Formats: sequence, C-alpha cells, structure tokens
Amino acid sequence: TSHIKEGYHDAWLLFHPNDVGYTWNKEASNMALRGSFPTEESRRLDRILMRSENWEFKSAEIIGDHPLKVNSKDLFISDHFGLKCTISRIQY
Repeated sequence: TSHIKEGYHDAWLLFHPNDVGYTWNKEASNMALRGSFPTEESRRLDRILMRSENWEFKSAEIIGDHPLKVNSKDLFISDHFGLKCTISRIQY
C-alpha cells in the first residue's frame, strides 16, 4: 500500500487488515488461471479508495468469488472478483 497517496483510505484494509483480499485469484478462479501468465501470482488488483471528511466506509466485501452454474458448468462472471463497499455520510 506504499503506492497509495497519503490521506486516502483503502476500504479492504480497514475491515480486513489480516486478509490478502485477492481479487485476481488463480487458485479460486479457473477464469483467472486461464487468463494469467505462467509465472503470474494471485494478488489484490482492485481497490476502493476514499479521501473525505464527510463520508466514511461502513463495510467492504469481495463479491463474484463463487462460480454460477450455467448448463451444469461452473462459470465465473469475470476473471477478477469484485469489491462492494458501503459508505455513509458522517453526521456532525
């Protein structure tokens, strides 16, 4: 996270500081595995960042990390898993 500009907050790290939160996960997604280079590692490519004095993160979760059954086959909707966050306005 050293590449994130000062003052920005990473939603995933706020709620899951000890979880790698891979959104490009070759071990969990055959779609990511097929689209990766042989030496490419799973990692967290996707982030939701915020810098605000008026809004705050309330939750962060990974979505799309389980395949859907389509014609009796397991299919992922994307080669990346998504991130879903809830934010709220800070009441003063």
